[in-house]
Amino acid sequence: MVFKVLSTEKYRIAHSYISPNAFFALVGDALISGHSLSVVRMGDGEAHILRHTAQAAPDALCDVYDVDWRKRMGIEGITNQELRRRILDAGNNVDYFAPSVSGLTRSAYDLYEFFEPRTHYVDNFFVNVWTDEMKAELFKAAGRVLLLHANRGLADAMQIRARDKLGVKVEYLELNSWTQTERVLKQGILSEAKLVVFAGGPASKYLATDLASCGAAPRVVLDLGNTTDKWTFA
Repeated sequence: MVFKVLSTEKYRIAHSYISPNAFFALVGDALISGHSLSVVRMGDGEAHILRHTAQAAPDALCDVYDVDWRKRMGIEGITNQELRRRILDAGNNVDYFAPSVSGLTRSAYDLYEFFEPRTHYVDNFFVNVWTDEMKAELFKAAGRVLLLHANRGLADAMQIRARDKLGVKVEYLELNSWTQTERVLKQGILSEAKLVVFAGGPASKYLATDLASCGAAPRVVLDLGNTTDKWTFA
């Protein structure tokens, strides 16, 4: 992270961040207490999309970055208006919002202007800081976990290792496109998993709020993004 003089608002925001270890305690508390908790992480990709869609025709298909990136992120074929709505809904409605800390000093990562101000933010690097032992404790506390992800092979690896090493059942729902989100939500609500971990791309992050609060019991929902492969207990 580069240094720069912070504005009064950025200074306030810097003081408001919850550390990865403190957030781990909050997540653990929610799991064992049976409370719902949801967190969504965002970075330079979402910041670029929000700036792009603010200037683009609302009903036109989003052409941000290139087609390979859009397919990889699951947003190919979505309109600017719908993608923008989904991202804003995710950041404003989730229990804990984790915009990149780099946004304090680097404009490409600065997301704060797009979302309603919060009293607290979560350090988005919590997924990198938590150790395998910490992740294992969360899985064991949950007993059953639901994974939403595009990669079936990654899901297989997590299911096998979580079962063999931790005695934890991992359910899997494929999520590789914005067109699947409503179906995944309906199926996910039926799951008995107490912990949901997912990587859904910019257009599917809004699932976190409903998956945490709907269904037979409250859930903890963690947006892992591109770090999900580090959660397979290899």
